[in-house]
Amino acid sequence: MALLEPLQLPDDELSDDRAAFRQAFRRHPASVVVVTYIDVTGAPRGMTATAMTALSADPPSLIVCIDRATRTHEEVMHVRTFGIDMLAASQRRISQHCSRPGADKRLDERWLAPEVPAGDPPRLTNAMAHLVCTIDSALDAYTHTVVVGRVRAIWLNPLNPAPLLYHDGAYTRLATITGADEPAFARLVLPDPAADEV
Repeated sequence: MALLEPLQLPDDELSDDRAAFRQAFRRHPASVVVVTYIDVTGAPRGMTATAMTALSADPPSLIVCIDRATRTHEEVMHVRTFGIDMLAASQRRISQHCSRPGADKRLDERWLAPEVPAGDPPRLTNAMAHLVCTIDSALDAYTHTVVVGRVRAIWLNPLNPAPLLYHDGAYTRLATITGADEPAFARLVLPDPAADEV
């Protein structure tokens, strides 16, 4: 089968294409996760991500995309073990802390489970779920690396909290469905981040 030649667009059309791409994905509600890891100094760190998805249940695996310009990329590729913490609606403050470009994203000890097995990445105490992964393979694509993580262990929060979502440039959460015509999610006013987990 012949490969298709990439479509070459003028710069102004590319600009329009990028704007439309951003607008399209603003409309896509995404769950918020934090990639956790231990850095070379032994400190717990995290990076907020929405580009994460399940890959396969056999074997359990997932895909997460990490910007190659970030410190997280260099360190995760070095340690090759990372956690995926699926954030609860109460953890917006953690997400904001871990999404600041160029900032120190060391995780506050108050957010962390006190005991994790030796060699495992940090676990955020009240997340919906925590998956321990090792890098199975990685593919550089444009500005990011597509990381295939093999899931080695899973922790599920027995309280099953509501997830933290990101939609149209803002944090939101699932809405209560009271009628057949209402959406499954809606922009809701969340408490100030100071009222989230400390």
